[in-house]
Amino acid sequence: MNARCKLSLDKSTCIGWVLLSFLLFGPRPTLAQEAAESNAELLQLVVQLLNDPDKDMRAVGLEQVRTELKGEAATKQLLALLPQLNPNAQASLIGALGERGDATAKPQLLRLVQDEASSESLRAAALEAVAALGNEGDVELLIGLLGNKSEVLRRAAQTASVKLPGNGTSQALADKLGAGP
Repeated sequence: MNARCKLSLDKSTCIGWVLLSFLLFGPRPTLAQEAAESNAELLQLVVQLLNDPDKDMRAVGLEQVRTELKGEAATKQLLALLPQLNPNAQASLIGALGERGDATAKPQLLRLVQDEASSESLRAAALEAVAALGNEGDVELLIGLLGNKSEVLRRAAQTASVKLPGNGTSQALADKLGAGP
């Protein structure tokens, strides 16, 4: 108990000091809580920026996605935002997710690539993002899309096959292409 409380006979003064001490020195949010709150505020701002009709404002939002919003939780939140965005903003966000390099996005992006109900442009953006996050294990997907009836997806598969990282990627592509269908 506070030293002043011991000296005082007035209980209300003592309670006041305890409350003031708690307010001043009481529990503080952890760094993780502060980061989550900061990400939540930034996420709201990013949604507004991505839906802005001004392309420069959208570019600012995308840069925040690439550089400021960190971690698996932020990636999952960004993926959850896709349906709230217009198609151009969706494609741009998908590209930025690939550029951020967080593999958390890859499974959902793979589902989008394979979802024939989605637009070709979204599937192509997802394919290029998968390539940025992928490795030689994704060669089969790319080879399969090189023969797709959609020219947009074929071009995206060509672009993605060149960008696919990994030490064994070139060899895996050569093996698959050399083996034929």
